[in-house]
Amino acid sequence: MEILAKPWNGLLIAALADGPARFSELLERLNSIGDRMLSERLKDLQRAGLVQRHVLPGPPVRVEYELTAAGHGFREVYDAIGRWRTINTVKVGAAFESILIRGLMAFIMGLPNNSPEFRYALHEMTEECNHIQMFQELVNRSGADVPGMSPLFRRMAPFIGLVGHISPSAFMAGILAGEEPIDHFQKALIREGADIPPAVLRTMQIHIAEEARHISWANEFLKTHWSQRSWRFRAFATVAFPVLLRYLAFEIMTPQKKAFMAEFDIPQSVFREAFWRGPRARQIMAGYFPEMRALAGELGLMNRVGRRIWKLCRIDGDAARYRSAPDREAIAIS
Repeated sequence: MEILAKPWNGLLIAALADGPARFSELLERLNSIGDRMLSERLKDLQRAGLVQRHVLPGPPVRVEYELTAAGHGFREVYDAIGRWRTINTVKVGAAFESILIRGLMAFIMGLPNNSPEFRYALHEMTEECNHIQMFQELVNRSGADVPGMSPLFRRMAPFIGLVGHISPSAFMAGILAGEEPIDHFQKALIREGADIPPAVLRTMQIHIAEEARHISWANEFLKTHWSQRSWRFRAFATVAFPVLLRYLAFEIMTPQKKAFMAEFDIPQSVFREAFWRGPRARQIMAGYFPEMRALAGELGLMNRVGRRIWKLCRIDGDAARYRSAPDREAIAIS
């Protein structure tokens, strides 16, 4: 597990799973790794007995790297961890959709007659019900007995929906905080050409297409109603928005610690490195929110205090130039 926890090692093992590869071919497959880092990681894996180096006679002389039998065994572990985490994220996603439905139902009950927002919100809830059914069916077919969300968040869930009635703007911010990490996670997997089972891939494609509309609506809701919010609310949001993003991303994208560590015998230090204390993990977390940084700028939340909070939450970075702009350096985590 400590070997897999090091940056790039798992992806390097996956890249060699289909057969031997030259150094240049590995650089191409792992498109944002540097020469020096790749060389160091290959040496690590050779010392661990997972990769062997072959010098092939020329001319020209060629060097290839190949997984050993132990390396192929590690690939099986790597795949199992990826499957478990993906299915658990799907289970958490279904639970989050149920919270979203509760909040939207509370929100529309306070709307006036002939409100277009009433009609749209009901349409969105219908789609979210379909997502829950789709997600749970995928979990059932996977055969993985994943726990889903953390016990604390599960206990809080029935009450979170009340925010939709008390403060619709705060609830819309929560929708974005929950939807954005899943959206980026799924898009990254597809863009990087990850080996995704057909049922999972189709589920992701449907979810991405329909959630694009839901995320856009939450964005536009905040922009439309923001001028009506008091200066006290806006000051509170300057601090609360990045904190909410960071917290919900942690809840949704982090597998339940106790169950995950027990399933794969993962040391606590390795778990902390992967979720989210390691430098690569922090980069991935910050990469979930370029659109939200752009939105915060439009809402006037990226002032001196706001930028400081984003940095303290370790989700600061560049703002997206447009919706769904791909992070060219992002590496999908399977």
